[in-house]
Amino acid sequence: MLKFLAPDWNMVVKDLRDLRDPNDSRIAAALLKGDHKPLVDAIGRISSYCQKIGMVVSHSHSTGMLARIILQATIMRSGPPHRVTYPPHKFLRDMETLTERFEREIYLQVFLAFDADKVRYFQSSNLFGEPVSDKFSSAVFDIEETGNCFALGRWTACVFHSMRVLERGLHALATDLGVPYKVEAWGGVLKDIEKAIQGVQSVGHASPKWSNLGFYSESALEFRYFKDAWRNHVMHGQQTYDEGKAKIIMEHVQNFMQRLAERLSDVV
Repeated sequence: MLKFLAPDWNMVVKDLRDLRDPNDSRIAAALLKGDHKPLVDAIGRISSYCQKIGMVVSHSHSTGMLARIILQATIMRSGPPHRVTYPPHKFLRDMETLTERFEREIYLQVFLAFDADKVRYFQSSNLFGEPVSDKFSSAVFDIEETGNCFALGRWTACVFHSMRVLERGLHALATDLGVPYKVEAWGGVLKDIEKAIQGVQSVGHASPKWSNLGFYSESALEFRYFKDAWRNHVMHGQQTYDEGKAKIIMEHVQNFMQRLAERLSDVV
Protein backbone atom coordinates (compact mmCIF):
# COMPACT_ATOMS: atom_id res chain seq x y z
CA MET A 1 0.00 0.00 0.00
CA LEU A 2 1.24 3.48 -0.88
CA LYS A 3 0.99 6.62 1.13
CA PHE A 4 -1.24 9.05 -0.72
CA LEU A 5 -1.20 12.72 0.26
CA ALA A 6 -3.74 15.31 -0.84
CA PRO A 7 -1.06 17.75 -2.13
CA ASP A 8 0.06 15.10 -4.67
CA TRP A 9 -3.47 14.85 -6.01
CA ASN A 10 -3.99 18.60 -6.06
CA MET A 11 -0.79 19.18 -8.02
CA VAL A 12 -1.66 16.58 -10.67
CA VAL A 13 -5.21 17.86 -11.10
CA LYS A 14 -3.86 21.40 -11.45
CA ASP A 15 -1.35 20.24 -14.07
CA LEU A 16 -4.08 18.49 -16.05
CA ARG A 17 -6.30 21.55 -15.92
CA ASP A 18 -3.61 24.07 -16.82
CA LEU A 19 -2.00 22.08 -19.63
CA ARG A 20 -5.23 21.46 -21.52
CA ASP A 21 -6.15 25.15 -21.71
CA PRO A 22 -5.91 26.17 -25.42
CA ASN A 23 -5.84 29.84 -24.40
CA ASP A 24 -2.70 29.45 -22.34
CA SER A 25 0.02 31.00 -24.49
CA ARG A 26 2.72 29.53 -22.26
CA ILE A 27 2.17 26.12 -23.84
CA ALA A 28 2.79 27.42 -27.35
CA ALA A 29 5.75 29.45 -26.13
CA ALA A 30 7.27 26.41 -24.44
CA LEU A 31 6.93 24.24 -27.53
CA LEU A 32 7.89 26.84 -30.14
CA LYS A 33 10.59 28.79 -28.33
CA GLY A 34 12.41 26.01 -26.54
CA ASP A 35 11.37 26.65 -22.92
CA HIS A 36 10.40 23.03 -22.33
CA LYS A 37 11.25 22.63 -18.65
CA PRO A 38 7.78 23.61 -17.30
CA LEU A 39 6.12 21.06 -19.60
CA VAL A 40 8.66 18.36 -18.80
CA ASP A 41 8.18 18.95 -15.07
CA ALA A 42 4.37 18.93 -15.27
CA ILE A 43 4.02 15.89 -17.54
CA GLY A 44 6.70 14.16 -15.49
CA ARG A 45 4.66 14.69 -12.31
CA ILE A 46 1.54 13.31 -13.99
CA SER A 47 3.41 10.29 -15.36
CA SER A 48 5.05 9.52 -12.02
CA TYR A 49 1.75 9.82 -10.16
CA CYS A 50 -0.05 7.52 -12.62
CA GLN A 51 2.70 4.94 -12.31
CA LYS A 52 2.63 5.12 -8.52
CA ILE A 53 -1.08 4.33 -8.21
CA GLY A 54 -1.24 1.80 -11.04
CA MET A 55 -2.94 3.83 -13.78
CA VAL A 56 -1.22 1.95 -16.59
CA VAL A 57 -2.93 3.52 -19.62
CA SER A 58 -2.53 7.09 -18.39
CA HIS A 59 1.07 6.42 -17.42
CA SER A 60 1.86 5.03 -20.88
CA HIS A 61 0.22 7.98 -22.64
CA SER A 62 1.93 10.60 -20.47
CA THR A 63 5.29 8.87 -20.88
CA GLY A 64 4.88 9.07 -24.65
CA MET A 65 4.09 12.77 -24.39
CA LEU A 66 7.13 13.30 -22.24
CA ALA A 67 9.33 11.58 -24.83
CA ARG A 68 7.93 13.80 -27.61
CA ILE A 69 8.52 16.96 -25.58
CA ILE A 70 12.11 15.94 -24.82
CA LEU A 71 12.72 15.09 -28.49
CA GLN A 72 11.37 18.49 -29.53
CA ALA A 73 13.63 20.20 -26.99
CA THR A 74 16.65 18.25 -28.25
CA ILE A 75 15.93 19.16 -31.88
CA MET A 76 15.50 22.83 -31.08
CA ARG A 77 18.80 22.93 -29.26
CA SER A 78 20.70 21.33 -32.13
CA GLY A 79 18.73 22.09 -35.31
CA PRO A 80 17.06 24.98 -37.12
CA PRO A 81 14.64 26.91 -34.87
CA HIS A 82 11.78 26.53 -37.39
CA ARG A 83 11.77 22.75 -37.14
CA VAL A 84 8.80 21.78 -34.90
CA THR A 85 8.03 18.08 -34.42
CA TYR A 86 5.52 18.51 -31.62
CA PRO A 87 3.32 21.55 -32.37
CA PRO A 88 0.97 23.03 -29.75
CA HIS A 89 -2.20 21.71 -31.43
CA LYS A 90 -0.90 18.13 -31.21
CA PHE A 91 0.14 18.62 -27.61
CA LEU A 92 -3.34 19.93 -26.74
CA ARG A 93 -4.96 16.98 -28.49
CA ASP A 94 -2.76 14.62 -26.50
CA MET A 95 -3.69 16.47 -23.31
CA GLU A 96 -7.39 15.98 -24.05
CA THR A 97 -6.76 12.26 -24.52
CA LEU A 98 -4.65 12.05 -21.36
CA THR A 99 -7.31 13.83 -19.29
CA GLU A 100 -10.04 11.54 -20.61
CA ARG A 101 -8.01 8.43 -19.84
CA PHE A 102 -7.03 9.74 -16.43
CA GLU A 103 -10.65 10.41 -15.51
CA ARG A 104 -11.69 6.93 -16.60
CA GLU A 105 -8.90 5.15 -14.76
CA ILE A 106 -9.28 7.12 -11.56
CA TYR A 107 -12.69 5.52 -11.04
CA LEU A 108 -10.95 2.15 -10.73
CA GLN A 109 -8.83 3.36 -7.81
CA VAL A 110 -9.72 3.17 -4.13
CA PHE A 111 -8.38 5.86 -1.80
CA LEU A 112 -8.47 5.76 1.97
CA ALA A 113 -8.58 8.87 4.11
CA PHE A 114 -7.23 8.80 7.65
CA ASP A 115 -8.19 11.01 10.54
CA ALA A 116 -5.47 13.60 11.08
CA ASP A 117 -4.38 11.91 14.30
CA LYS A 118 -3.90 8.56 12.53
CA VAL A 119 -1.58 9.67 9.72
CA ARG A 120 1.56 9.41 11.83
CA TYR A 121 0.93 5.71 12.43
CA PHE A 122 0.83 4.76 8.74
CA GLN A 123 3.97 3.31 7.11
CA SER A 124 6.16 4.26 10.04
CA SER A 125 9.04 1.83 10.54
CA ASN A 126 10.20 3.92 13.52
CA LEU A 127 6.81 3.97 15.22
CA PHE A 128 8.35 2.54 18.40
CA GLY A 129 11.37 4.85 18.18
CA GLU A 130 14.68 4.62 16.35
CA PRO A 131 16.49 2.75 19.15
CA VAL A 132 13.96 -0.09 18.89
CA SER A 133 14.19 -0.22 15.08
CA ASP A 134 17.99 -0.16 15.27
CA LYS A 135 18.35 -2.77 18.00
CA PHE A 136 15.53 -5.02 16.75
CA SER A 137 15.71 -4.71 12.99
CA SER A 138 13.94 -8.06 12.57
CA ALA A 139 10.86 -6.49 14.17
CA VAL A 140 10.65 -3.51 11.78
CA PHE A 141 8.12 -5.21 9.50
CA ASP A 142 5.75 -5.93 12.39
CA ILE A 143 6.32 -2.50 13.92
CA GLU A 144 5.23 -0.90 10.66
CA GLU A 145 2.28 -3.29 10.31
CA THR A 146 1.23 -2.48 13.88
CA GLY A 147 0.93 1.18 12.92
CA ASN A 148 -0.67 0.45 9.55
CA CYS A 149 -3.36 -1.69 11.15
CA PHE A 150 -4.03 0.94 13.79
CA ALA A 151 -4.34 3.69 11.17
CA LEU A 152 -6.68 1.52 9.06
CA GLY A 153 -8.91 0.60 11.96
CA ARG A 154 -7.83 -3.06 12.07
CA TRP A 155 -7.60 -3.09 15.84
CA THR A 156 -7.24 -6.84 16.44
CA ALA A 157 -4.57 -7.08 13.72
CA CYS A 158 -2.78 -4.19 15.41
CA VAL A 159 -2.60 -6.21 18.64
CA PHE A 160 -1.50 -9.31 16.71
CA HIS A 161 1.48 -7.50 15.16
CA SER A 162 2.33 -5.92 18.50
CA MET A 163 2.66 -9.40 19.96
CA ARG A 164 4.91 -10.41 17.06
CA VAL A 165 7.17 -7.47 17.90
CA LEU A 166 7.40 -8.81 21.44
CA GLU A 167 8.57 -12.17 20.09
CA ARG A 168 11.85 -10.51 19.11
CA GLY A 169 12.30 -9.08 22.58
CA LEU A 170 11.55 -12.39 24.27
CA HIS A 171 14.04 -14.15 22.00
CA ALA A 172 16.73 -11.61 22.90
CA LEU A 173 16.05 -11.94 26.64
CA ALA A 174 16.12 -15.74 26.50
CA THR A 175 19.38 -15.76 24.56
CA ASP A 176 21.00 -13.30 26.95
CA LEU A 177 20.19 -15.69 29.81
CA GLY A 178 21.31 -18.77 27.91
CA VAL A 179 17.78 -20.15 27.51
CA PRO A 180 16.77 -22.09 24.36
CA TYR A 181 14.03 -20.23 22.49
CA LYS A 182 10.95 -21.69 20.80
CA VAL A 183 8.52 -19.27 19.17
CA GLU A 184 5.47 -21.46 19.66
CA ALA A 185 5.99 -22.01 23.40
CA TRP A 186 6.07 -18.77 25.37
CA GLY A 187 5.04 -20.56 28.55
CA GLY A 188 7.98 -22.95 28.48
CA VAL A 189 10.44 -20.23 27.53
CA LEU A 190 9.27 -18.02 30.38
CA LYS A 191 9.60 -20.86 32.88
CA ASP A 192 13.16 -21.44 31.71
CA ILE A 193 13.90 -17.70 31.89
CA GLU A 194 12.56 -17.56 35.45
CA LYS A 195 14.74 -20.56 36.40
CA ALA A 196 17.75 -18.81 34.89
CA ILE A 197 16.97 -15.68 36.91
CA GLN A 198 16.73 -17.79 40.06
CA GLY A 199 20.14 -19.20 39.18
CA VAL A 200 21.58 -15.69 39.02
CA GLN A 201 19.99 -14.91 42.40
CA SER A 202 21.41 -18.03 44.02
CA VAL A 203 24.96 -17.26 42.86
CA GLY A 204 24.67 -13.60 43.79
CA HIS A 205 27.54 -11.24 43.04
CA ALA A 206 29.60 -14.11 41.68
CA SER A 207 27.41 -14.14 38.58
CA PRO A 208 28.46 -11.78 35.76
CA LYS A 209 24.76 -11.16 35.21
CA TRP A 210 24.10 -10.03 38.77
CA SER A 211 24.05 -6.34 37.84
CA ASN A 212 21.19 -7.00 35.42
CA LEU A 213 19.10 -8.99 37.89
CA GLY A 214 16.51 -6.27 38.34
CA PHE A 215 16.19 -5.80 34.59
CA TYR A 216 15.79 -9.54 34.01
CA SER A 217 13.17 -9.91 36.74
CA GLU A 218 11.09 -6.95 35.59
CA SER A 219 11.28 -8.06 31.96
CA ALA A 220 10.20 -11.61 32.76
CA LEU A 221 7.29 -10.29 34.78
CA GLU A 222 6.23 -8.03 31.90
CA PHE A 223 6.41 -10.89 29.40
CA ARG A 224 4.30 -13.06 31.70
CA TYR A 225 1.75 -10.27 31.85
CA PHE A 226 1.71 -9.83 28.06
CA LYS A 227 1.32 -13.57 27.58
CA ASP A 228 -1.60 -14.03 29.95
CA ALA A 229 -3.38 -10.73 29.25
CA TRP A 230 -3.16 -10.48 25.44
CA ARG A 231 -0.75 -12.72 23.58
CA ASN A 232 -2.55 -16.03 24.12
CA HIS A 233 -5.95 -14.53 23.37
CA VAL A 234 -5.10 -12.78 20.10
CA MET A 235 -2.85 -15.55 18.78
CA HIS A 236 -5.53 -18.19 19.31
CA GLY A 237 -8.44 -16.15 17.99
CA GLN A 238 -10.12 -15.87 21.36
CA GLN A 239 -10.47 -12.09 21.53
CA THR A 240 -11.15 -9.04 19.38
CA TYR A 241 -10.16 -5.48 20.27
CA ASP A 242 -11.53 -1.99 19.79
CA GLU A 243 -9.52 1.17 19.14
CA GLY A 244 -9.06 2.13 22.77
CA LYS A 245 -7.80 -1.27 23.84
CA ALA A 246 -5.56 -1.64 20.79
CA LYS A 247 -3.94 1.73 21.47
CA ILE A 248 -3.28 0.86 25.12
CA ILE A 249 -1.66 -2.43 24.14
CA MET A 250 0.34 -0.90 21.28
CA GLU A 251 1.71 1.86 23.52
CA HIS A 252 2.46 -0.61 26.30
CA VAL A 253 4.48 -2.75 23.86
CA GLN A 254 6.20 0.38 22.55
CA ASN A 255 7.31 1.48 26.01
CA PHE A 256 8.45 -2.00 26.96
CA MET A 257 10.45 -2.52 23.76
CA GLN A 258 12.14 0.83 24.34
CA ARG A 259 13.27 -0.40 27.75
CA LEU A 260 14.51 -3.69 26.28
CA ALA A 261 16.43 -1.83 23.57
CA GLU A 262 18.51 -0.15 26.28
CA ARG A 263 20.17 -3.49 27.10
CA LEU A 264 19.23 -6.09 24.48
CA SER A 265 19.30 -6.41 20.72
CA ASP A 266 18.38 -8.82 17.94
CA VAL A 267 19.73 -12.32 18.00
CA VAL A 268 21.80 -12.89 14.87
